[in-house]
Amino acid sequence: MDNILENELIELYQNGDDQQKQIASNQLWNGNIEWIKKYVKTWMKGKKGITFDDLLNEACVGFMQAVKSFDIHHENNPRLITHAAIWIRGTLIRYIREHMHAGYNVPRCFVETRNMIRAHRSNRQSLSQCSVSIIAQKYDIPEHRVRELEIFFFINKHTTIEKNDCLLNLEKKCAKQDDEESRVKKFISGFVRNQPETIASILQDRWLIDKKRSYKKLAKEFGISYEQVRQHEIKAFANLTRQLEINHLV
Repeated sequence: MDNILENELIELYQNGDDQQKQIASNQLWNGNIEWIKKYVKTWMKGKKGITFDDLLNEACVGFMQAVKSFDIHHENNPRLITHAAIWIRGTLIRYIREHMHAGYNVPRCFVETRNMIRAHRSNRQSLSQCSVSIIAQKYDIPEHRVRELEIFFFINKHTTIEKNDCLLNLEKKCAKQDDEESRVKKFISGFVRNQPETIASILQDRWLIDKKRSYKKLAKEFGISYEQVRQHEIKAFANLTRQLEINHLV
């Protein structure tokens, strides 16, 4: 897909109606699917308990976020693939952190399964064995998976539940993951504070707030180009990744 057609489709997606957005998103996805698949396969190396389809779904989310935020009018005019790679990487990292617990992959489940677990729990502190059997049979999943899903979606540290060794191990892994996430967040905050003033401000606005500021607004504020802001973030992200690996936080 050439750059002109790509920009036209991006503009159509950003400014068109629902039908136009659907057409544009399909064409953009189909035009970039091959490199995205290669990117996902590269990401899967050395990671157990995750599937290609799950990561490809997350990559799709990241790609469409990149399309939505892409600025087709900036002066340096980079390709969408460059912009999308950052979003896809961030989406995959977030998925790994949320769904991997010390090597254990908490699977997605249908909304109906979760709602049925909620309905059967009612005012009880946990599911009865009868309810577990009913849910397991209805959705053709093992009974221990129903218990795991109950803990993952509904049980908090103040709730008592009769647990077997599998569930106890799962809770310990979840607690360990929460602690690791807290350490990573503190490390990232410290990393940002130790950067030069301009870069620290850029990273603060890009990483540490809920509503990220665009490259265009940051470039205007600091009197530098769009591409310089983007390169500052890319270099900082690469440096941060190395530091996280050195400190065994990823």
